[in-house]
Amino acid sequence: MGNEPITFRIKTLTPLWTGGADGKMDRIHETGIIGSIRWWYEVIARGLGYYICDPISDNRCKLSGKEKDGEERISKLCPACYLFGTTGWKRMFNLPVTIDGKHTIKGNEPFSQATTNSINKSWLSKVFEKNRYDMNYFGSLELKVLPRCDRHQIVEQLKAVLSIMSNFGSLGAKPQFGYGLFKLADHTEETKESLRMINRFLKENCFIKRSDDKKGFSLKNYWKIETEVGKSLPPANLEYLGKKGKDVYIPMSFEVRYMLRKEYLEKCGSKKATAEIFGGTKGDKWASKVFVSSFYKEDQKNEKYKLRIWGFTARAVSEIVREAIERDYETNNDREIFSFDEMLSEVTQIDS
Repeated sequence: MGNEPITFRIKTLTPLWTGGADGKMDRIHETGIIGSIRWWYEVIARGLGYYICDPISDNRCKLSGKEKDGEERISKLCPACYLFGTTGWKRMFNLPVTIDGKHTIKGNEPFSQATTNSINKSWLSKVFEKNRYDMNYFGSLELKVLPRCDRHQIVEQLKAVLSIMSNFGSLGAKPQFGYGLFKLADHTEETKESLRMINRFLKENCFIKRSDDKKGFSLKNYWKIETEVGKSLPPANLEYLGKKGKDVYIPMSFEVRYMLRKEYLEKCGSKKATAEIFGGTKGDKWASKVFVSSFYKEDQKNEKYKLRIWGFTARAVSEIVREAIERDYETNNDREIFSFDEMLSEVTQIDS
């Protein structure tokens, strides 16, 4: 294989956001891409039963520089810190990104989203409209992986995690606003094999062993609802529609989440419990455990839109979400809500 980079080709299904100066996305930031890949790698490793540190806490993995050899260094690192770096340990790869054209939100009608809700209207006008020409990347890009060492293992791990992300999550930041759905054009793996590739790598190395505090996101409580929307969704415009009917615009993901939050509150009757699931903004902010994509098309020739909703919660939450989506968007989705329970059990038993 030599020292040539391995290239992963990606096609966005919804706009990509990777952060930048002053909250504006002036370009694709590699750190935003790498950060989201690390986040998903942590989720997968926890699901397979391995300890993962909190990389922004005082208890994160770190090396002193006094370790005797590689084995001792690895024994002080969790799998994510080994691959993505930490204090005293350099990331195991570089990941330059090249892009194939930039298309702003103008001209991509599914993402020109409007709202009928007064609260969401305020958000839309302050955030979305203000930055619509510089916050969104929609097109194709290439991730070129340059491993430092253990070339085959590093490439295999990244291929596995990107394959899982493309089917079950998103790439980059702000998934709560519908950003980041993508297709991996090549180097893809079946989901079970991707899990096995990661599990084998984790078992073969003597990473740090601690009891997990169970606070991190994990595949053990992951679920996904992905469905074609039965109701016809005409292209939206950028005006704020006020009292106009919902049949004249495409709801933004923020509004779908607002509807789901309201639905869950009505079912459980507790604002505190609802905030624990859908995020909070008072005092110390905390992230939602439920994510909603923008409405998207896998093929632009297809007249129907699709919607992906995923979360890391108890199964009861996903049942409430499915009922609400079927009612409001006529999905007629008779498939089971996807979870990793059976697959994780099979993978860990096969490779035990």
